[in-house]
Amino acid sequence: MTGFWLNGCPEGVDGSGPSPSLARANVRAWLAGEGIGAEAGAEVLLVVSELVANADEHGGGCTHLAVSLEGDRPAWVTVAVGDRSPLLPVPRDEHEDVLSERGRGWDIVRRLASRVDTSPSPGGGKVVRARLAVPLPRPVHARRSDRRIMG
Repeated sequence: MTGFWLNGCPEGVDGSGPSPSLARANVRAWLAGEGIGAEAGAEVLLVVSELVANADEHGGGCTHLAVSLEGDRPAWVTVAVGDRSPLLPVPRDEHEDVLSERGRGWDIVRRLASRVDTSPSPGGGKVVRARLAVPLPRPVHARRSDRRIMG
């Protein structure tokens, strides 16, 4: 298993708080280093963005972001985001305005992840974890070294 950890979440340029786009950029670079390209990692990045935004907006601020990778074909990526609030995420009310631009993040996370759980954080607050299957590229078989080039 390999992993990526940020103590705190990346701050926006203006210092206004956690930046989902910077969190995505950090995780995108880590995924690429693990051999997971943009298409295969797109759902992971969306989950990172939603959890960081939710931690900032509803959880009193993001305390950490951790991403880990285990297994192969499919690989399993776990995204964990900590915040300062002990309150559990609340699913969107079915009767809310369907045209609203807000309120869909938690539902998106739950639909994309094969498993989502929330646990208390030792220092207070909570950690939300989402586990997603990610296809890895097929291994490239080494060419036989005993081939001769005729020429």
